[in-house]
Amino acid sequence: MFARPRNQMTPPLSGINAFDPSRVIGTTLGSATLLRELARGSMGVVFDAYQQSLKRRIAVKILPKCLYTAESIRLFEQEAEAVASLSHPNIVPIYEIGETPAFRWFSMQLIEGQSLAALIHKTALNPVPSRRTLPLRTALGLVRQILEALGFAHRRQVVHRDIKPENILVTGESLIPVITDFGIARIVSAPADAMTIARGSPLYMAPEQILSPEIDFRADIYAAGVLLFRLVVEKLPLMAHASA
Repeated sequence: MFARPRNQMTPPLSGINAFDPSRVIGTTLGSATLLRELARGSMGVVFDAYQQSLKRRIAVKILPKCLYTAESIRLFEQEAEAVASLSHPNIVPIYEIGETPAFRWFSMQLIEGQSLAALIHKTALNPVPSRRTLPLRTALGLVRQILEALGFAHRRQVVHRDIKPENILVTGESLIPVITDFGIARIVSAPADAMTIARGSPLYMAPEQILSPEIDFRADIYAAGVLLFRLVVEKLPLMAHASA
């Protein structure tokens, strides 16, 4: 059995890893009680919750105090503001926002399904090579709906800035896509970002997004194009080019 030397201390957890979800399970926020953790990332933790007033399951995203910075608070509140201004069947809706001494939170619809990333991975494992990508009609239908939702957001001055398979949930047998995680979305009418670092997922980012945070709607369209390429070709454009 491996034993840690006595003088070798385990480093303290930091950031999101320092957050213990068991401390908030059972907490009631608004009319919703937190049941279990669903996911976590650099922008917060998402919980499955039960809304007693309407007797339904919902999702609650929280920003724990261990993640508090002026920037993280601004982005969290901006995410809630951005999504609250959007009412579209392919964009997850927000219900309520609030704050406790320990964290900020907002509640939203719980989407029953899987991420597009999970669907891509599962499809790629098919033993029949010709079936390792989604049918072309299905891929086109998914991206068409994503583009319609993005167009709706763009007309309301909201740029998502992080379109990728992990941020698209698919639900139902007809695979209806729902865009989630507007955590780094930009409201065009708002002041430009104070930070100059590039935000987003590099393999899906438009070149101008890597160079500057002050991008417009075309960056989302570029990312959707990369997504379509990924669905149809089974690779990302840069990887496909490198292996050609």
